[in-house]
Amino acid sequence: MVLNRSGMWQEEVTVPSVQTFLIPEAMTFEEAAALLVNYITAYMVLFDFGNLQPGHSVLVHMAAGGVGMAAVQLCRTVENVTVFGTASASKHEALKENGVTHPIDYHTTDYVDEIKKISPKGVDIVMDPLGGSDTAKGYNLLKPMGKVVTY
Repeated sequence: MVLNRSGMWQEEVTVPSVQTFLIPEAMTFEEAAALLVNYITAYMVLFDFGNLQPGHSVLVHMAAGGVGMAAVQLCRTVENVTVFGTASASKHEALKENGVTHPIDYHTTDYVDEIKKISPKGVDIVMDPLGGSDTAKGYNLLKPMGKVVTY
């Protein structure tokens, strides 16, 4: 596994050995790739930037995607976290199995209205890979001192 800032979309690369890590024998190539891309991104958004704490609530957009599913799973490592996850209805069962408290079908439901019904005070963290008008919607869903993290 290699952690490097840029230049990795090539067939061959040269990197310093301190940026390389052996893939554990029990880990597949796909799991190793997911660890570096999805889980590190989700971890940084939730813990480094979002300061996820017990009792917090999180809105995870694209919850069934790679970073979204990693975030959902990482939320399970903290006590009493409520997770709202947007995804199409066909993915809701998998989201529930992985820890989403309230899956929301963004095709048929206004996620802002749905969250306000369940959590009138809003959420503590919004994970925003969408940008645009969704960033403003996320900002307006925040509890006092909440954070929107755009990535």
